Amino acid sequence: MRTIEIKVYQFNELSDSAKQHALDKYLEHQDFSDLWYDAISTIRAFCDKTNVSTSRNSYAEPSFSHIDDAILELSGFRLRTYFLNNFDFLYKRRYIKYFDCHKNHKNVVNKTAQTTKREYCFYYSSIWRDDTCCVLTGMCYDNDFLKPIYDFIAKPNNNNFKDIIEDCFYELNQTVEREIEYLSTEDSFEEHCEANDYEFDERGNLI
Repeated sequence: MRTIEIKVYQFNELSDSAKQHALDKYLEHQDFSDLWYDAISTIRAFCDKTNVSTSRNSYAEPSFSHIDDAILELSGFRLRTYFLNNFDFLYKRRYIKYFDCHKNHKNVVNKTAQTTKREYCFYYSSIWRDDTCCVLTGMCYDNDFLKPIYDFIAKPNNNNFKDIIEDCFYELNQTVEREIEYLSTEDSFEEHCEANDYEFDERGNLI
């Protein structure tokens, strides 16, 4: 039996060539599928709430086969009105009050107390819209995907419905690609190593 002693390094203590070796070995086992999974969850949530679907070839491309041409061609303030009237999920609405008994109204959420069985309601305002943060899945990709719609509502232009939705898919793709690009950098990997207490030998092999 023999004992071999080696020097152990933190990532920032490695030579430039060893750092590159360590990064290359790390990236060999990364496909960043978790990022795409979260992005696709946002797309699915959006499609579930609208008539937009995804291409047969890719979740990253929209399909408009179930949408009337008249809607696809809407633009300007007519399209802004369409979004506000038909895309209720864009805003988390502020509730005004509770009251007893059930009522039939699109802004009323009916409830029954489990213990007393008393019927009561939440009433949500159609006017007060407070929050646009992560309204589809609760993840930050919602904001990136819906940004073209929010920008259009704030400042309508000549882009039509099809243009805006294609921009949504494009924005989300760009966001994921930028994130993957950053996660593949040496700076990002160094942060990852520090957070996970990774140690290396002199050549940059993980110990």
